[in-house]
Amino acid sequence: MKWSTALTVIFAIFMITNIVFIDYVLYKQSAKSKDTSLNDLSLHVPTISGTDSRFSDDPLVVPEFVEAQDLKNATASLAQKVNVLEQRVFNGSPLPSATFASPTSSPGTANNAVHEYYIPLGSGSSSSTAWESLTGIEAYVAPLNYGTITGMYFEASIRVPTGNGTVYARLLNSTDNVSLIESEVQSTSNTGQMISSTKLPVSSSTKLYRVQLKSSLGAQVVLDNARIKIFAR
Repeated sequence: MKWSTALTVIFAIFMITNIVFIDYVLYKQSAKSKDTSLNDLSLHVPTISGTDSRFSDDPLVVPEFVEAQDLKNATASLAQKVNVLEQRVFNGSPLPSATFASPTSSPGTANNAVHEYYIPLGSGSSSSTAWESLTGIEAYVAPLNYGTITGMYFEASIRVPTGNGTVYARLLNSTDNVSLIESEVQSTSNTGQMISSTKLPVSSSTKLYRVQLKSSLGAQVVLDNARIKIFAR
């Protein structure tokens, strides 16, 4: 019995010793393997000098390769580049980016745009050989409603149905009872056609403008349409 117990104790000690020895051997091999891996890594990393062409002076370009022993310097360089970016953003400086063509406009272009307005007057007819004012074929023009007026014109579509003689049309400043000779237009056609006058004088105050019509031979003449055209900015 005593002999059996002694063998058991010896066997247990042997097993424990083997386990400790095996663990020690595995630990040494693992440590050696790590050292070898690190050495191999340093051997295969390309050597890059501080003046290598792959390093750009542009603070926005990050080096593509970093040598193991220069990792600290590369990190510091990257931090410096980040600081430059932060300063650009803080100071409102533009960052490099793709450039796209865009339409350009000179200052005040929108304010100087010219707009076109039409004031309808109406239609009528006459057979008078003297100027006849067409009641109701009229309109008020208030210059202040249009900003700065750069041009005002009288336009009329007139005709002589019989083709005999000439039809004349013009504007009368009914407020001041003054005819605008610049507004006079004429036609001998028997079909309506829009004719524009020369540039009219622009009053500084509101005026009532009425159409006047006459026939050279007393034949009936027709005003199909009339309007005042205004250009303003």
